Amino acid sequence: FEALAGVGAEVVFFADVETQLLGDETTWDRVALVRYPTRRAFIEMQYRPDFKEKHVHKEAGMEKTIVLGLQPIDDPMLRQGSMAAPNWSDASNPPTEEDPSVVVLHVIRFHDGQADDEMVEYQNGASPVATEQGVHISGWFGVEGTVVGDGRPWHQARFNAFPSKKAFMEVVFDPDRLAAQKEHRETAIADTYTMILRPRFDHIFASVHGYPACVKLPGMTHRPNVLLVTLDQWRGDCLSTAGHPMVRTPNLDAFAAPGVRFD
Repeated sequence: FEALAGVGAEVVFFADVETQLLGDETTWDRVALVRYPTRRAFIEMQYRPDFKEKHVHKEAGMEKTIVLGLQPIDDPMLRQGSMAAPNWSDASNPPTEEDPSVVVLHVIRFHDGQADDEMVEYQNGASPVATEQGVHISGWFGVEGTVVGDGRPWHQARFNAFPSKKAFMEVVFDPDRLAAQKEHRETAIADTYTMILRPRFDHIFASVHGYPACVKLPGMTHRPNVLLVTLDQWRGDCLSTAGHPMVRTPNLDAFAAPGVRFD
């Protein structure tokens, strides 16, 4: 994470792909989301020596990857003027140790002109059962461009959280949603990947809406753990993550990247 911390970026989401429901024959293993302070920061990172040193291992370990440049877009919760979500402890299929919460990722390419027409009609049809099963929109993103890919254009990436895999599958097989899918979704979408993800950590909602990662967010059924680290042997600006021009503290930088710094 030194290269990310060096340009002010942070990993806000990391998950394993448990089930791939839709898409071509490519089988995906993991999904990550990184927040950069600017587009320029992403470009500058490519030229950092520490990034180049690590990138050879990425190339050796990855058979295939897609890298998309994303920007948050409005989602139905924002358009309705509310970011409240159902309490998952009261959901029909709450999270359990055997079936914890999942995030469902939809990577979408629309037919021309269908994002605001047929897809909205589908959302209207699917929303009641999804809401009943405790859906919480972590973040919806528009695709600005494909940095690495196979030549296919993409338009959106949607991250929707559910209290459990069982809750999401109830939505999948709901008769009203299936009817809306046949009439509207299949007309709207030209290409897609749909995956059920098991997050190792998920700070998307906090990142998109400007909350510190430690804040208890809608839909969370537990209080987060908070670790407060204080330094009393040197000044706070004597860290490379704080902008020191000479000192390099990669381990502390990586430790600080997903957290909140109080100056």
